[in-house]
Amino acid sequence: MHKAILFDLDGTLHNRPKSLVTFFRDQCERFSMNVDLNRFVELDNEGMRWKDEVYEQLVKEYQLPLDPQQLLADYVTLFPRFAQLYPDVEHTLEQLKAKDYKLGIISNGKKGFQRAVFNSLSINEYFESVIISDEVGLRKPDARIFALGIEQLNVQPEQALYVGDQYDTDIIGSRNKGLKAAWKTNEQVDSDAHFQFSSWRQFIPKLQQLEGETWSSAKQK
Repeated sequence: MHKAILFDLDGTLHNRPKSLVTFFRDQCERFSMNVDLNRFVELDNEGMRWKDEVYEQLVKEYQLPLDPQQLLADYVTLFPRFAQLYPDVEHTLEQLKAKDYKLGIISNGKKGFQRAVFNSLSINEYFESVIISDEVGLRKPDARIFALGIEQLNVQPEQALYVGDQYDTDIIGSRNKGLKAAWKTNEQVDSDAHFQFSSWRQFIPKLQQLEGETWSSAKQK
């Protein structure tokens, strides 16, 4: 039996693609920008490209009479307010806490900003540990950040499961530290994770299979 489950944030618990689209539509309206939404999403590259470059490129391509730094500041300030969970995430977290799992977050991201996104999701009560890469000077897939996560939860690697959506950073990184890994595939396919799921409705049944037990209800272990 596992004692702890740690999660990635963006693309795993946080529905960042939907949050981003909702935010950018609002930003375009407030700044009177006629910009192709798909181009913004393409430049964002699933959050891998920081927004200073994204806004500089948009201003150049669309000849916008705006300061890229003003748009960046608006993003940093307001985007967290648009953050939303994937369906069934909170119900899943409730079930896991009821079964006495220790829960943690390990997320790559900028300090302050990523913490604001997490706080906006209103799920703080479920987690005993929240690690943001920029706050600790380590980034996934570095095994040391996973070591820090399990240390904060006071468990051994073999007692922990890590859940994420990025194969190279989440699945390979956690497995290299000795954790089991669950891949939120988001329509990707792979066979190296200990199990895969594409929606949070599937997570508990998949976890039960991994643990070799069936939960009759969400009562304590």
